[in-house]
Amino acid sequence: MGEVVRRRIVSGSFGRSWIAAAMVVVPVVGWAKPPGIGGDPARSAWVKSQTDANGKSCCGEGDGRLVDSRVIVSLNTDDYRWQVKVYRTLDGHWLFGIPEEAQIVIDPTEVEADPTDITIGWLDVPHHLETDISSFTGKAFAWWSIAYNRIECFRKPAGY
Repeated sequence: MGEVVRRRIVSGSFGRSWIAAAMVVVPVVGWAKPPGIGGDPARSAWVKSQTDANGKSCCGEGDGRLVDSRVIVSLNTDDYRWQVKVYRTLDGHWLFGIPEEAQIVIDPTEVEADPTDITIGWLDVPHHLETDISSFTGKAFAWWSIAYNRIECFRKPAGY
């Protein structure tokens, strides 16, 4: 996950000398393009067309990603909540999006730890972000706002 940069250094009046490949690895996780942008035109158009409950563009407010999700249903009431899975890196950062595609580094304020795996956490999706619109991809789709440090839009997986 990164790109390798090779540099050539030219010395002064003694002519050119080559320095053995100086290699720098630059991680690109945090700057990855949202999926669908520049890729599948239908997916890109769908991502760009989505709006929140107030009619504001999801794409303009957040970085959209396919996400793993679950719904938690209360046994005593009719209450439920959607959650989005996040992944912890070895250095303690959280990644938003599915591992098969480009993920972004996020800094959530509240993560529900998974009791069986310390590399997994869950973020609650606020009820006001839920709509009857399902993701056309079949998987859940969510937009993370780096400016507001929260989920800005959410689309349920197909079938819900």
